[in-house]
Amino acid sequence: MNTFIGAAIQFFTMIRKMREHKRNEHLTKHSLQVLQLKKFRKLVKHAYKYSPYYRELIEKRSINVNTCIPSDFPILTKELVVENFDRISTERSINKKSISDFLANSKNPADLFLGKYYIVHTSGSNGQVAYFPFSRRDWACGFSHISRTRKVPVPFSPTKIACYLAADGHYAGVSWATTGKQFINKMFFNVLTLEINSPLDETIKKLNDFQPELLTGYPSSLAVLAQKQREGILRISPRNVELGGEPSTPEDAENLRAAFRSGIVNYYGSTEFMVMGASPLNTSSIKLYEDDLHFELNDDHSIVTSLFNHTFPLIRYRMGDVLMPENAVEEEHPYQMIRGIIGRSESAPQFINEDGANDFISPHTINEIFVPGVARFQMRVQTSESFSFLVCMEKGLSSTEIANAIDLLKSRIRQILQKKKMSNVYFEIHHVDELLVDPATRKFRLIVNEVNAESQHLQLQAMRA
Repeated sequence: MNTFIGAAIQFFTMIRKMREHKRNEHLTKHSLQVLQLKKFRKLVKHAYKYSPYYRELIEKRSINVNTCIPSDFPILTKELVVENFDRISTERSINKKSISDFLANSKNPADLFLGKYYIVHTSGSNGQVAYFPFSRRDWACGFSHISRTRKVPVPFSPTKIACYLAADGHYAGVSWATTGKQFINKMFFNVLTLEINSPLDETIKKLNDFQPELLTGYPSSLAVLAQKQREGILRISPRNVELGGEPSTPEDAENLRAAFRSGIVNYYGSTEFMVMGASPLNTSSIKLYEDDLHFELNDDHSIVTSLFNHTFPLIRYRMGDVLMPENAVEEEHPYQMIRGIIGRSESAPQFINEDGANDFISPHTINEIFVPGVARFQMRVQTSESFSFLVCMEKGLSSTEIANAIDLLKSRIRQILQKKKMSNVYFEIHHVDELLVDPATRKFRLIVNEVNAESQHLQLQAMRA
C-alpha cells in the first residue's frame, strides 16, 4: 500500500471514529448493545471467510454467523493464540515466523510489517511472548479513543506531550506515542518519548527543557518523577498527568495531583485491545469504551472481544485483569463504569548502579524483552547487584538454536543494563522447563525478589537439579 494512501486511510478512520464516539455518548445502553452485536456479526462473517481457525471452529460448533452472539464461542486463551497464530490471522501474509524475523531486526515502533501492519508484542502477566498485528484501519480504530479525554488540538499549535515509557521496541505504549508523531498528526502534537530505561538524571533534564503540557506514563514510574518534582529537581507544570499500563490507586492519583498540581486521567489499555477505557478528568471510576469492545466481567478474570481488529480477530479472549464494576450505574448511561482493576502489578527491581546510586529497571522494560526462540521468562532479583533470568524455549529448537537464543538474550540484557548505567550488575541465564509460581499465591510473577527469601531459593535449586 502506498505510504500516503495508508496514512490517509488511518487519519480519516480516526476522524470517523471520533465522530462516532460523540454520537454514542448519547445512546441508551440497549442501543449501544445493538450496535455491538451488529459489529460482532460483521467480524464473525469476516473471520469465517478469511481465518482458518475460526472457520473450523464455526463449522464444528454449527454457529450461525447471522444470528450468533459472543457466548456461542469458546474462551480464547493466550496459549491458544500463540499455538494457532498463523491460523487465526485473516491475512495469509501474516505468520509467526515472518513477524519473529521482523521484530528481531526492527526496534523502531514506527516501522510497519510489510509496510502496512502495526505489530506489538508482550510477555504479559504469564511471561509468555505473544504478537498482535493490526492493519492501519484497525490501529486507527483502537487509537482513536485516546482523544476522548483530551482537549481538541489546534492545527499548527501542537500540544506538547511527554511519554515516559519503554520506548526502544514494538511495544503498545510507545507505538501509540509514535502515532502522534506521524504524518498530519505532527500538526497537532509535539511528542517527546522518553525511554524509561535511560538514567533518571537524563530524563529529568529533557523534561525540564521540554516543559510538557501533558505527561503520560506508568504510575510506578511517574511516582519517581513526582518525588523529584517535590525535591525541586524536576520543575515542570503539565496541565494533565495521564496514567496507564498498570493498575493505580486513588492514592497514586492524589500523589501525582499534589506533586504536579495537575489534572489526572487514568487510562485502561492493553497490547491486545489498545485503549480500553479511561477515567473522566479527576475522577476515580473508569469508563469502559464498549463502542468497539465487548466485556464479560468475572470474579477472577475478564473476557474481552475486539470488534475492530479484523486482521487478527480476538473473540472472547481471557485476560487476568479483574474489573470491579460500580455498584450504582445510571440506567441510561451507555457504558459500564468500573471502580478498579486488579492485576498486572509488578514491583520494579532496584539495583545499585555504577555511580553507587540506587536506581530501578521498569517491569515494562523486562516485560517487553523479545528474542526469537524464547517462549517465556522470569527475572529473579538476588541482591542489590545481581539477578538470575529463567527462560523456557520454544519447542523443537536444536541445541545450537537454544544456545544462539541465550546469547542474544544475554546481549539484550546487557544493553538494558548499560543504558541504565548498571554494567556492574551481575546476572546469569538459566534454561528451565517450567517457571516457578509464587508459593504464597500460587500465581506467576514476572519479577520475583529473592532477597531474604530462603524458601524460594531452595525451590529454585531443586528445579535446576
